[in-house]
Amino acid sequence: MSGRLQEAAALSWDEKHPMILPKGHHVSQLLVRHYHESAARSGSEQTLCELRRMFWIVAERSLVKGTVRNCVKRRRLNAKPEEQVMVPLPRVRLEAYHPPVTFTSVDLFGPLTVKWGCGTAKRWRCLFTCLTIRAVYLKVTIA
Repeated sequence: MSGRLQEAAALSWDEKHPMILPKGHHVSQLLVRHYHESAARSGSEQTLCELRRMFWIVAERSLVKGTVRNCVKRRRLNAKPEEQVMVPLPRVRLEAYHPPVTFTSVDLFGPLTVKWGCGTAKRWRCLFTCLTIRAVYLKVTIA
């Protein structure tokens, strides 16, 4: 048995004569996943390098790319943090002191299902907010 790496003194026997595996086999997929995890969930090139030390998988690049792309933990580690978008404050909140309840805002939300007698009913809520001191008043509305 001879190969192109026969005279390479720095390589072990396993590196000179890697095991050849088919692409679609379950063992090949498990090996790629194992080497991807043992290489600290690195990219496809690092996973390929680690894998080729002992194994040669037919069409391995596409198998490794698919495994790395579908790695959920890698996606979480490399995810970009979301930025919080702040809405500008209303002009009346930035003015000098005003007495409470001079400026208010109203918000209607729902419907919420509430227990009514033996059954249930849909009710809406109305939220009144004082823009000066941030006091809140909640009222049930019937629609």
